[in-house]
Amino acid sequence: MNELDIAGTDVAISVPTPIVSVKPVVLSAPGRGEDLQVRVSAPAIGRELPLIVFSHGFGWSLDGYAPLADFWAAHGFVVIQPTHLDSRTLSLPPEDLRTPLIWRFRVEDMKRVLDQLDVLEVSVPGLSGRLDRSRIAAAGHSWGGQTASMLLGARVLDPEGGVGEDMSDSRIKAGVLLATPGLGELI
Repeated sequence: MNELDIAGTDVAISVPTPIVSVKPVVLSAPGRGEDLQVRVSAPAIGRELPLIVFSHGFGWSLDGYAPLADFWAAHGFVVIQPTHLDSRTLSLPPEDLRTPLIWRFRVEDMKRVLDQLDVLEVSVPGLSGRLDRSRIAAAGHSWGGQTASMLLGARVLDPEGGVGEDMSDSRIKAGVLLATPGLGELI
């Protein structure tokens, strides 16, 4: 198939279904300094729904990216959007001791969402028993893409330039990285 064949190919997109969206759902977050607030969007119908945990870009929150989250939800995905500590809505000052570790807190936020899926299920009307926990994707935009990539196995460099800690999570089976920073080199 050449480039012209691809350009003329129709992509089948399912008919959108009504969605339910609940925010904030508050998850316990010991050691974070405050609980984790998330937005959950899901199709109103369907079973065995795959999940997308979406990490926002720097400064955003669970309120950002609603058109994208709603599109995914209307097409069969449960979308969970945590608000990371760098969100403007939280006003974390630069001198806060957590600030240099925000990149780590972001990854922990995403894992915390997965650890507390039971809480999320009972917090969203009609969602209980409808998740397919074997089909989980991490997605993110900009710094959120970096966060998602770390869950998929990307590593940051340590202060000496060596390969940093593996923070991947085997529960995540796929990723969507939008405008992700980085060198793009294999280490």
